[in-house]
Amino acid sequence: MLSAIYPFLPETLLSAVEKAVQQTTTEPVIKACLLSGGLSEASVFRIDTETNSYLLKILPEEGTDLKGVLARHKLASAAGVAPELYYANDVHGILITAFINSQPISSAFSPEQAIIALAKQIKTLHNIEYPAIGEQTDLKEVFDKAVNSLADKGFLADNAPKTFLNTYAAIKDAYPWNHTYKVLSHNDLNPRNILCDGSKLWLVDWDVSSINDRYVDLAMAAHFFVYTPDMENLLLNTYFAREPSLYQLARFRIIKPLCRLVYAEIFLQMVLKQQSTNATYNTDPNETSLAAVGQLLRTGNLSLDTSTGQWLYGKALLNAALQAIEEEAFKEYISTLQSAASAATSVPAHGPQDR
Repeated sequence: MLSAIYPFLPETLLSAVEKAVQQTTTEPVIKACLLSGGLSEASVFRIDTETNSYLLKILPEEGTDLKGVLARHKLASAAGVAPELYYANDVHGILITAFINSQPISSAFSPEQAIIALAKQIKTLHNIEYPAIGEQTDLKEVFDKAVNSLADKGFLADNAPKTFLNTYAAIKDAYPWNHTYKVLSHNDLNPRNILCDGSKLWLVDWDVSSINDRYVDLAMAAHFFVYTPDMENLLLNTYFAREPSLYQLARFRIIKPLCRLVYAEIFLQMVLKQQSTNATYNTDPNETSLAAVGQLLRTGNLSLDTSTGQWLYGKALLNAALQAIEEEAFKEYISTLQSAASAATSVPAHGPQDR
């Protein structure tokens, strides 16, 4: 019965939700349950009829670009990247999609097969032609906020390499932030947002999607699914349908640790907000490594649903990002972008060839 989820909904939305379900299916609802969320954040429900199952999601109206999020979700669904979309209301933030009976990706794909399937879905997403559906992400601003926040909290004071801020300044000068080729980007390709139905991967949760630099999705996919240089080559070669150019590889290798900085800041901030004003904490990212924390998470000895797990994972991400930026090869990536920017009459990296 649909009424089973009424306690989790604001009274002002009850009639709108009823209307959404009625427009989605003519069958009576035989079961409805809350999957995640609550009154003040995005709420997700499963709705079952005799023959079909649906996912009902209600986005928070405050602080969410409802029109843009739902428009991008529609495009991704039409392209076969997101589950089939049956209903979308950008006034109340209500959407209903097909429910994916998800199973572990490893049960249907080998690690290499999963990378190929994910790279192809990302490419399909990035090939979508989009209208003006929301503002573009200011990627430099996103990274600046993360770096400034980490610095303000002391994470970059004594523990970060002395050259980090200089290197970051060089990145900001060299990276083509205003590159004209932007894509429809998911922006949060973590394993919880990639579902497997046994034969296909589906990208879900489009709340932070935007028009953005394509290397963000590639970097996040690599972070969660790539463990070796060969796997990284497979991801990029599949996406580009050839070996990436030195320029494309440089952009990917630069964006990847910067995305880790953003994720690190998010997880660390989550924990700090729970602490008392006078609490003390160890800000040294060298306390742990991404490999060590990853092993603890995979074996169930650590959980990201706990403050300890969030704290250690945040510091491990920060540690991995700082180490990558300090590698000698990183200077070469910056140099590659600087050379491309200075080649005023020859711009293969800034034109169609970068597609």
